[in-house]
Amino acid sequence: MNYIISSDNHKGIITRHTHVAFLLASGIDLYVISKRLGHSDLSTTSKIYAYLIDEFKARSDQKIEKELNKLTVKKASDKASKIS
Repeated sequence: MNYIISSDNHKGIITRHTHVAFLLASGIDLYVISKRLGHSDLSTTSKIYAYLIDEFKARSDQKIEKELNKLTVKKASDKASKIS
């Protein structure tokens, strides 16, 4: 979707993108955000806000890796204590 940026709608676009960034950072599901924005289709939201989604995906990937590492460390320590 292409926007013609004028002084009238520029602030609205910035506010809308800031709102989406805030909701994503708060952990709100993309489907809920899409409906809140009035998009008829989740792919519309995904395309428009892809740059934000990619940023939050990278953060989530780091969290997932950290949690999986905890499991691996815990399993290794559990095995070591059973052997002792």
